[in-house]
Amino acid sequence: MFRRIFAAGALIVAAAGLAGCGGNSVTRLTAGDCFTADAIGEGGEVSDVSTVSCTAPHEYEVVAVHTHEDEAWPGAAAIEVAAYEACVAEFEEYVDSQYATSSIFMVPMTPTESGWGQGDRDSLCLAESDTRSSSVQGSGE
Repeated sequence: MFRRIFAAGALIVAAAGLAGCGGNSVTRLTAGDCFTADAIGEGGEVSDVSTVSCTAPHEYEVVAVHTHEDEAWPGAAAIEVAAYEACVAEFEEYVDSQYATSSIFMVPMTPTESGWGQGDRDSLCLAESDTRSSSVQGSGE
């Protein structure tokens, strides 16, 4: 499962119980996958999402997957900072725009401590926007 940290603009993933209702586990998402905001649960936790074509209405697009190298759980704050820093660079390359001037938000989706304990070391770098029916890749927005 992922949990969104609203103050920091991050989401957090918990890897437990990831099969779901025709959805895709967040741990299986890759760059270019799009999904809708209805996947974000109470407290910002996400375990699985129903991906849609990026030409269908959606709010999120996976920009990149960042793998953390730490063996031991470094703490939520450290994971959020590392993911944010890595994701900004990935976002700028994927969207072809400087994040500081982009009209699209970047939201890291980071593992929870329990997910980390199960081997999840990946943070997803997400482009978040109002509902759109096109990819942000190369958009320059």
